[in-house]
Amino acid sequence: MKKIISIVLCLMIVLSALTVFGISSSAANSQVLRTYVEANDGDILFLADFNDPAYKPNSSASTCGVYTPSSDGRELNIKGVQGKDQKLNFFGACFDELTVPADAKVTFVCDVKTNGTAGKNNSIGIGGWFIDAKGGPTTWSFYNEYGNWNSNFSDANRAALSYNNTKQQDYTTNIDAATSDSDGYITIKIEFDAAAKKMTSYYVKDNKWEKNNVCDMSKANDSKKDDCLGVAIYNFYEVVDTTVKNVKFFKGVGLTVEQTSIEKNTTSAITTTATTTAVVTTAEITTAKSTTKAVATTEATTTAAAAAADATEASGGCGSSVSLAAIAFIPVCIAAALPRKKRTDE
Repeated sequence: MKKIISIVLCLMIVLSALTVFGISSSAANSQVLRTYVEANDGDILFLADFNDPAYKPNSSASTCGVYTPSSDGRELNIKGVQGKDQKLNFFGACFDELTVPADAKVTFVCDVKTNGTAGKNNSIGIGGWFIDAKGGPTTWSFYNEYGNWNSNFSDANRAALSYNNTKQQDYTTNIDAATSDSDGYITIKIEFDAAAKKMTSYYVKDNKWEKNNVCDMSKANDSKKDDCLGVAIYNFYEVVDTTVKNVKFFKGVGLTVEQTSIEKNTTSAITTTATTTAVVTTAEITTAKSTTKAVATTEATTTAAAAAADATEASGGCGSSVSLAAIAFIPVCIAAALPRKKRTDE
């Protein structure tokens, strides 16, 4: 009886340790800075690192496109391949850690620069709201905006909100008015307002957001499957030579240029404190000088979720990880509870 009691009590201690030290709601991928449920409005959810092996091409893009990240992973150059024109090339990654509810409101932001002088065919789609997103690029369905952005096109640059490789509206030429920075990049954003079933694109002109295009988010969506965020690139022509950088997601819409310039959060994550109650019955073993006495003990353990989440965020995040110290403690407890063999010299 004493052995059973000791094991049960040790397991209770281990569970408490796991609660305090181990189980984190922060995302496992270091690009994910905060999950949607943890985030306040205006918090940055995601900052892309294109050196991450999560990014993959579909079968066409593996031979008809070249995707080259910068050394720090913040930039990605997208190029077509000579002789491989008009191919359905998808490249990117969606993240389970960035699952979003059906009424989510999020903002996608990136800088984009069209290199060379190819003109209107030097176009790519940029986005990242994945519908019913599971699996790899062969099964992706995603919203994006497609255009030649700030290319050397004599008539006018143009863009249109799209679903996969299909434009959902006619081209507009408003993007031609965007202000380029000293490195030749323009900044765009797409607001995804799932509650209103609407997406709206913008570009920066004179350090302010100017509205570009508006379109319904009306594609078929399975209510039993989660939507996710990530990065989706679509390119079609062999002349493509475009660079994107500083790809981000934020919680909320209506954010200013200044609000979308951050790369880390300055607020505390939203956390929920859970309470776990374990009931254990123990018995004092009868000895020559005492009688058996039953005692019911109720142990209440309150998780330190807020402290754990803040500590994880400060260290870069490591999702669903269990404290090694807590795990190592399990065999110690069990060993202590097992009966000891009587020594022959006692």
